[in-house]
Amino acid sequence: MKYIKFLSNKLIILSIMMLLTGCNGNTSKKDIGTATGAIAGGLIGSAFGGGSGKILTTVIGAGAGGYIGNKVGENMDKTDHLEKEMNQNRRIVNNTQNNNINRNINIKK
Repeated sequence: MKYIKFLSNKLIILSIMMLLTGCNGNTSKKDIGTATGAIAGGLIGSAFGGGSGKILTTVIGAGAGGYIGNKVGENMDKTDHLEKEMNQNRRIVNNTQNNNINRNINIKK
């Protein structure tokens, strides 16, 4: 019982620390998703059970929420990376096309 309460307190502290690291501007959506999911899952889990069972459902909810938030954030990071690559490729294609048009105009003069 004391161990579960100790663990849930540490989980709350860890979640708060992860949210605060989001202020450095270097945090991925995966990290934010993990922290947000853990907090939301913990809050939802705390709505169930009673006594020591309430602490257990809070810990389970925080763990499940953290895992789900981690996977959602990871997918969002992958999507952002792919969009960045696609935009970079579009710029390369557009620059190549513009250079070809300019060369054709210069040749005709």
